[in-house]
Amino acid sequence: MSEQAGTVVIKVGGSVLRTPPDIVSVTERISRLDQPPVVVVSALNGTTDSLFAVIEEVEDGTASLDSFIEDIRSRHQQMLSAGVSRSIDMAPIDAVLEDLRERLQTIQHRGETTPRARDAICAIGERLAARVIAMSLQESGSAAVSIDADELGVITDGIFGRATVRLAETTDRIREPLLDHLAEGTIPVITGYFGRSNHGDITTFGRGGSDYSAAIISNSLDATRLEIWKDVEGFLTADPARISSAKVVPFMTYDEAAELAYLGVQVLHPRTLEPVRKRQIPVVVRGAHTETPGTKIGPPREEPDQLRAIGTREGFGIVRMHGSAMAYEPGVGAKVFQTLSEHDINIVNMAASQATFALLVNGQDTDRAAAILEQTGIPTVEAISGERGYSLICIVGRNIGLREGVAGRVFSVVGEAGVNVDMISVGSSNVAMSFVVDESDLPTAMQALHMALFEHASHENDPVERSSVTGS
Repeated sequence: MSEQAGTVVIKVGGSVLRTPPDIVSVTERISRLDQPPVVVVSALNGTTDSLFAVIEEVEDGTASLDSFIEDIRSRHQQMLSAGVSRSIDMAPIDAVLEDLRERLQTIQHRGETTPRARDAICAIGERLAARVIAMSLQESGSAAVSIDADELGVITDGIFGRATVRLAETTDRIREPLLDHLAEGTIPVITGYFGRSNHGDITTFGRGGSDYSAAIISNSLDATRLEIWKDVEGFLTADPARISSAKVVPFMTYDEAAELAYLGVQVLHPRTLEPVRKRQIPVVVRGAHTETPGTKIGPPREEPDQLRAIGTREGFGIVRMHGSAMAYEPGVGAKVFQTLSEHDINIVNMAASQATFALLVNGQDTDRAAAILEQTGIPTVEAISGERGYSLICIVGRNIGLREGVAGRVFSVVGEAGVNVDMISVGSSNVAMSFVVDESDLPTAMQALHMALFEHASHENDPVERSSVTGS
């Protein structure tokens, strides 16, 4: 084994792999790099949704397995066909599809799907995509090999659907074989989204988990940089679907990007930054089919305090608890959190006064959370109510929790726009300030805030520093 200077990990998102020309564009871009990177792939666009859907169809007896398998095969064959004049060897794809067929037939016979079976089936998309990308790289003249994460040795805690990597164990298993491939000039194309437990079960990291996979591999290799290729140019100052003037944010700290990721902004999987932060590995989020610099994410640097972006998430409810003596009863808050946690209900945010708790929960959990707390009979709580139809707005920026006047400015802008604020969370984080508004007021609030905070702000470009691996 020899150490590879300047190892770069590239994660290719499924949303950028929609058509055969997309495959050509991505593989040609990878092939032009001066040194072979490690590539981590998501399933081709729409494949994972199809796998979830067919599981339900098999369970209710409406699935046609032959038709489904042929559709999946045909789509992946078509994605491989661009620019290829010779016949395509589909054997690597067919082997994966045969495994898929057997797993679906097992569900048919049993009449139900276990979490173990579900994770194993939903990992098939990444297995297929890794083979497609590796075969396309080979066609373009690059040495490449597809590698399944479970066979490579990405080890998880064994929790189905939302697994966590065992990082030290994984590093011990995957570092040497990957560096060997790179030393030989071969591009490893690795499946994202899943690993395996020490019992051999396939366990997934949750939707979007290939970002997390790429960060795990970056940590294990102590990579120079992790690049995440998406269908967006990077993190933007706001959702471009709402704010047409939103701009790319050139730089964010790990903490700032994490706040937006955990909020649910569909740029990064929420856990992506944990493994790279441990080794201070810079992350670049950029468009897969453009040469723009994108957004660089890294440790704090010397720069003036500034706001970065506005993130939003819809579909929340508020559970309000009232009791005149709540503030004088020890353990009320702990009892509330424990009770809802035991029923797998997440509290996204909260606000409290002497006589009221307001809990922000996912909208579909609102009525259930209120009913559970009512049944629990928490001392001093006199009334509980639940309402749906709220949105969370999060403003992210350096030292936002420490800067004088920021909160006042934000809420003045919102108030002048005629929007009422239902809950506020300021001071819990130095990089984020969150508040809740009625869903019907979200567009108005976003337009007013972006105009006031970002429209006239100028961001200097922060190009990614060049390493030993660069495009030609």
